[in-house]
Amino acid sequence: MKADSRTKEHLLSAAKEEFMEKGYLKASLRSICKKAEVTTGALYFFFQDKEDLFGNIVDAPLTKLRELALAHYEEEKQAAKSGVGLEDHDDDIEVALEVIDYLYQYRDEFLLVLLKSQGSKYENFQDEIISITEIHNQMLSNVVTDIRKTKPISKQVIHWMSHMQIEAFAYLLAHEPSKEAAKEELVNMIHFLISGWNGMYEGLEKQNNNNE
Repeated sequence: MKADSRTKEHLLSAAKEEFMEKGYLKASLRSICKKAEVTTGALYFFFQDKEDLFGNIVDAPLTKLRELALAHYEEEKQAAKSGVGLEDHDDDIEVALEVIDYLYQYRDEFLLVLLKSQGSKYENFQDEIISITEIHNQMLSNVVTDIRKTKPISKQVIHWMSHMQIEAFAYLLAHEPSKEAAKEELVNMIHFLISGWNGMYEGLEKQNNNNE
């Protein structure tokens, strides 16, 4: 059993290196086996195919990230329904920093998904998270619109803002090797996004006042 475990670990390590170097489409199972010093038969003993091998590297971190996002969005949803916490953004920053900690803990795995997964079922993962975020932001926007008695923010703008929100994390992960530097930059980005949302509603309120 220990030998099997070591063989699987060697395959996963070699596969991560191959995927990082060549991307999913160009990665070679033969090359992975050569790097791991095992036969292709050994690879197929542990993994069904190349996508299964890729999934064994990235699935656990992706699942946890979804859970973090959905848990935060559910908390915000409940707060919005009760009418509290909409102006308190300290929690947003705290959760964002928790997410960036997790992203950097598994930076290689997330970079594989963001930059190297084309051709696999994982290539649209970022779009999936953007869609989840967009649905959540639409709900929050509806609540704030009711409270402030303004016209609603358009779906196009909400989509764009949601894209910016997720792109902030993806950009830092891809371009900033230092986690601590990324956290500092992320706080600035979150403040910018919050100001953007508030600015849009302030503009809509002014329009209301001018029309009265």
